[in-house]
Amino acid sequence: MKEQLISSETAKLAKEKGFDEKCLFFYTGDSKELKQINLKGISNSDTISFCSAPSQSLLQTWLREKYGIYTESRYNETFNYFEDYVFYNNNYPKPTCIQKDVHSTYEIGLEFALIEALNLIDSDLVIDNEG
Repeated sequence: MKEQLISSETAKLAKEKGFDEKCLFFYTGDSKELKQINLKGISNSDTISFCSAPSQSLLQTWLREKYGIYTESRYNETFNYFEDYVFYNNNYPKPTCIQKDVHSTYEIGLEFALIEALNLIDSDLVIDNEG
């Protein structure tokens, strides 16, 4: 089994929003071609022409830990599709939830949730947990 890496468009957005974790895969320039580097990893701060390509899981963890944004893709058995969800402002017992769209696979649904979550970062709706 292999983890799903984010798309080049999502990687560029993540870089714009401050994602800077070391990754084994990256995109260069405007390329959508995925490249792999040595086991040391590369981060977005290493060079401007690189764009880290983390797994969906790693980006999901970063969003949760840094901003308290939870993303997921849920299967709707009634209608046989996946729905993407973004939860933020973790005010117990009811966080704010955005449901955007329906998708044919879990991974596609999660990718859309990650994009929506990244777009929330510069809004007044979420707070950086690290500063």
